[in-house]
Formats: sequence, structure tokens, C-alpha cells
Amino acid sequence: MKLKIAKSVRLSEHVIPKRYSITLFPNLAEFTFSGEEEIIVELTKPATEITLHAAELKILSAEIEAKNDKRKAINISYNEKAETATITFDKKISKGEAKLKLKFTGILNDKMRGFYKSKYQIDEKTHHMAVSQFESTDARRAFPSFDEPAKKAIFDIRLIIPQDHTAISNTIETEIAEHSTGYKIVKFAPTPQMSTYLVAFIVGKFEFIESKTHSNVKVRVFTTPGKKHQAKFALDTAVRVLEFYEEYFGIPYPLPVL
Repeated sequence: MKLKIAKSVRLSEHVIPKRYSITLFPNLAEFTFSGEEEIIVELTKPATEITLHAAELKILSAEIEAKNDKRKAINISYNEKAETATITFDKKISKGEAKLKLKFTGILNDKMRGFYKSKYQIDEKTHHMAVSQFESTDARRAFPSFDEPAKKAIFDIRLIIPQDHTAISNTIETEIAEHSTGYKIVKFAPTPQMSTYLVAFIVGKFEFIESKTHSNVKVRVFTTPGKKHQAKFALDTAVRVLEFYEEYFGIPYPLPVL
């Protein structure tokens, strides 16, 4: 009796992501979002195609730059079962570093996975926030990515949000600038090299309280408006727990903020 060998569902090994620069613009009225990203990749051999993960996303355009050679994709195809998109170019991209630039759209779903919508109330009026949950394989629902734990990279996140909203991500915000009438763009510090499922972002109306650990890590607890007085116990506990674990394991927390 022959054993049936399962077909691999892993992405190819010859395209290695190094750094993502991602800009997302969630629409909390229509529950959609648009995005742009630039992924610095390392090709270990020449290739005419690049396959990466994308689920419930539509890639509007794709182009690649490598060794002063810029070219647009001639085809973008999807495999819904594998949750992948394959981008095809008219000739081989050289071995080495390249920049893959993508524009795409998606939906703020109600499945509590990927980039999704959630609701809360202020003065008995319902509001919506955009929330992410990527573990274990749902970053691909927010941005095209090499969505496997071993394919670690650095992430630069920018979020375009209404002026009266707050954006939260893995790192501290480094720049807030006007984007267009009624909107601002929030830029966050680069993350450490990490897996896609650890990326996080939230957009909504929030306020926060903060403190610092003995090792100067900033700790923040966010709440919806009018409830930050309820967050003191969570903040005090978070600071004490983080300090305990740093001492217990002898390993400093790897980010400047929690």
C-alpha cells in the first residue's frame, strides 16, 4: 500500500521578504479599506513570478524594481483555496534584492479575523472601530504578504484615519501629519524583525493612561472614551508583570512600548 504524500502548501523558498512598508486607509462607513505597500525581497534565483498570500483582497496593481529595472505585472492570478496571489512579469527578475510595490483593496469583515470591524457605544450611540487579529494565518486578509511564521521581516506601518480617531500599532507613533481634509496619517516606528501574525493595528475613538517600568518601557492601556478611569488596575498589573518577567527570564522586553 502506497502512502499518499500531501502536497506542500508552503510558499516557495526563493523569495525572502526583508521589510514591509504598509499604508492602510480604513473606511469605517463602508467597512472597506485601501492600501499600498512596498516589500523589499531577496530573490535567491531569477524568477518571472512571485507568489504570496492574499485572502479577500484585490490587488489593483503590481510592479517590481530590481537593479535599475522597473516593470509592471502582466498578470495577477488568485488561488482562493490556497489563499495566494501570483504576480507574473514579462521577463525574469534578476537574482538579488528587489522592491515589490502593490496597491490593493479589502473589506473590514465581521469574522473577527484579519482586518475586521468591531462596535462600541459612546453616550448610547454606536460607533465602529477597525481591529486586527492575524494569528495564525490572517495577516493575508489585511495586506498581501508572505504569511508564514518563518518569513520574518521588519514592518513600517502608516494608518490614514479621521482626525478625531486614534491609531494603535505594535510600536510608538513617530509622526502625525495632516493627510487630507478631515484625515491624518499616523506613522509608527519600525518593528523588530518578526512574523506577520504579530503585526497589529487598531483604529477608533480611544483615550489612554500610561506609566513606565523600571527599565523605562512605556506601558499604555487604551479604552473607549469615558472609561479610562477603569483602566488603572490593568495598567498597574501590566507594569508589575512586565517587570517580573524581565527579571525572572533575564531578558529585556524587546520594544520601547507595550
